[in-house]
Amino acid sequence: MVPDHFDEHCNPAPRDADELLSANEGFSGSAEHLERFAAVAATPLRHPSRSEALHAWKDFNRVDTLDDQGLPIKASPRFRGVDLRGADLRNVYLGYVDLRGARLDECDLRGARMKGAKFAGAVLRGARLDDAYFAFADFAHADLGLASCAGTNFREAKLIGADFTLAELSGALLADTQRRDWVLRGTSCAYAYWDPDAPPTAYGPGELERLFSEEHIITLDAGAGVSPRDLSSLPMLVQALKMHSGATIRLQNVEDNNGRSRVRFKVEDAAGLARDALDSLVGQLHAALREKETVIFQNEIHTVGQLIQGENINIVGREGG
Repeated sequence: MVPDHFDEHCNPAPRDADELLSANEGFSGSAEHLERFAAVAATPLRHPSRSEALHAWKDFNRVDTLDDQGLPIKASPRFRGVDLRGADLRNVYLGYVDLRGARLDECDLRGARMKGAKFAGAVLRGARLDDAYFAFADFAHADLGLASCAGTNFREAKLIGADFTLAELSGALLADTQRRDWVLRGTSCAYAYWDPDAPPTAYGPGELERLFSEEHIITLDAGAGVSPRDLSSLPMLVQALKMHSGATIRLQNVEDNNGRSRVRFKVEDAAGLARDALDSLVGQLHAALREKETVIFQNEIHTVGQLIQGENINIVGREGG
């Protein structure tokens, strides 16, 4: 049964350092790295020693760039590539930890509480992140291929360039995430939450990938006799519709085809809208173009309510959608 809202307050009991270091047949990383990681996790929550341990771990993870004389120089950050492959990190409470560039393949992170953690550039292929808490975390350009993220809390996380190829995302919370250029090739997702207090959005097989990974170009026939002044109102219209729906739509170009104007829009982010809702949004764009006098002569956002009432708009075609 699919719950009607996302439970952000499911807090499993945290595990101690001894449990993290207990025998784990699947562990293939560095024993030293795991011991140092467990030492950080063993510090008390909300205590000065935790903050000090996190800073020490960050220094450990960063590697200086050296000049020809072996002296440190300022350069782009380089990371040790902490190796925790296959580690059993279930129910770890370790927010804001620096794991940039880390190897976390096949790690078990189920139930982990890692608010604001830094995973940029990390490899988590085949990792299990089910029901973990990664609100505000940074997964920019991380490799999450084949990872299981069922019920994972990614609220306000940075997923820019993150690769979810063949991953499982059903039941994940994706509210207010940054998702530019994320990869969803073959990702499974029966439903996802875009608001923790609202019912989830259901998706058919491959639908999440189609909605977010493909370039949706919408071509509208604005008809004959559309003046430059008419067209100048379109950016305001697009912004107003974004406020109404949450979707990000950009005006791409305007073409003249034998006296008839054609306007092309790109849907860059469907904001969790399912296919039928996205189609409805397309209809709103068409209706708004038909109501161009309202757009032009009443240059106020509240006229959007009138625009959405429009009907009888002819869709010329949609490419890539």
